[in-house]
Formats: sequence, C-alpha cells, structure tokens
Amino acid sequence: MRKGIIGDILHGEAAYIHDLRYQMKMKTGEGVWRPYHLAKRNGNLYPTHGLGPVAQYMNLARTDDQFNTIISYSTPAIGRNKYAKKISQRKTYGINRF
Repeated sequence: MRKGIIGDILHGEAAYIHDLRYQMKMKTGEGVWRPYHLAKRNGNLYPTHGLGPVAQYMNLARTDDQFNTIISYSTPAIGRNKYAKKISQRKTYGINRF
C-alpha cells in the first residue's frame, strides 16, 4: 500500500469486535471489572485497537500526517442489555443497571 501499487488510499475505516458476553457471568478476573466499564461508559474503550492497522496502511504517525483527535461513537447497548436480563437474576457490576 505504501508503494502506491494499488492507488491512493482516500478513506480508512476500522472496527474491533470481540464477543465478551461470557464475561458477564464471571465472578472473578476480567468479568468483575469489564462489565462495569460497559455499563458506565459509552463509546469504544480502546478505539486504537481496530484503528492501528489502518493507520499503518495510511502511514499515519510516521510522516507529517498524524492524529490530532480521535472520537468514538456508540449506539445503545440494546442487545447486551437483553442478554444480561436473560442470563442472570443476580446483581453484579455489569448487570445491576439493566
């Protein structure tokens, strides 16, 4: 890509999708803190995870082109909320809000 063999990159888009529903049932380890963050925060907790490869393809942060701002948007966690209600009656960080 950097050699321009396939042309110029005009747009880059990235995502990182990781199904962590199993952690909503955990009582120890990451299942304790991660659902709390999912319930209390909106947007992507780690936006550069999916963006990193695209940034490398586009040579960002290697030349004069660089990130000035990163903005992360999110939609309501409707599916996760339904799943939380379905799997548990207990009160935990990730479920007590639902």
